[in-house]
Amino acid sequence: MNERTNRSGEFLLTSPLTKREIVAGKTLPYLITTIGIMFVLAIYLKCTLGSASPSEIAKSGIIIISIMLPVVSLFLSFSLFSSILARSFKELTFVSVFFSTVVSGYLFFPAMFAHIHAIALISPMTLIVKVLTGTEISLNEYLFSTVPFYSVSIATFGFATLIFREEDLFTQKTVKKKIIDCIELFLRKRSYLFLLTLIFVPFAYMFELMSIVLLFNIPLPYSIVAMVGISALIEEVLKSAGIYTLSLKGYNGKQAIFLAILAGSGFFVGEKLMMLVTVASIADSVFGSVLSMGSLLLYPLLLHIGCGAIVSIGLRYKRYSVCLLAATAVHCAYNLFLLRGVIFA
Repeated sequence: MNERTNRSGEFLLTSPLTKREIVAGKTLPYLITTIGIMFVLAIYLKCTLGSASPSEIAKSGIIIISIMLPVVSLFLSFSLFSSILARSFKELTFVSVFFSTVVSGYLFFPAMFAHIHAIALISPMTLIVKVLTGTEISLNEYLFSTVPFYSVSIATFGFATLIFREEDLFTQKTVKKKIIDCIELFLRKRSYLFLLTLIFVPFAYMFELMSIVLLFNIPLPYSIVAMVGISALIEEVLKSAGIYTLSLKGYNGKQAIFLAILAGSGFFVGEKLMMLVTVASIADSVFGSVLSMGSLLLYPLLLHIGCGAIVSIGLRYKRYSVCLLAATAVHCAYNLFLLRGVIFA
């Protein structure tokens, strides 16, 4: 942030280094230092909690580092992105504190139920508890806990790199305008909308996992209904972000349908890929049923395209909020219909 306020960062932008090299140079020292400290702490905790051979201690330390690597990467990526979005130290403090609070709850609250409920596997901290207590962790458990962190951190680093430029670093653009700039830079071609919505799937998935953490103590079926509503809204917002950005330049009716197909199919493919490597660990729980209820193929695809069409057509008439709520309502109705057996059991 100091480099932005005193404009010393302009010298970096005029150097022969690429934006990726600058971002990597700023990030790697923090990443390496943090991982090193965590490795030492992991070995210390393993030695303190029980007797083990040096090879077992070293193995546990390496496993813990592999678990915490995506978590550290997520914090660093959001720190970088928020420092670009914020216009002042006050905004940066607010964003940083909010993010730290939410992610800390995501990490530590589910871990309280380690060895009790499958939902605990949402948090990588649960895996660390297992490692420290000598319990083996499976590949499915590792993927379920860490893939969202890996995916979101990589995507966030990529988006931050896109707007790591003078127009966004040294101007007083609003947060919304900078996010739109980021999406515009990504959507050099409209066909890239498919890839954009696919990339947004891990963000939606992680928000949905956070909603599980927040709603876990609410009695059934109210928690399921609330999660369905929150999940539908999150998915429709992220799915329509690219369409909203493209609508600022205008498009006709046929293009609106084409954009809906791109956005809907991209989200559908990303959703299936994410489910393939993650949901298996909690498939037997009620919340796992909510996350995996799109295991069908044709109907979810039509749902995503149809809801995307509602928003894309509505944007032609400057009715984004109304059409977003309409798409969310349709999405909710579909999900509630699929879960009627769980809700009304």
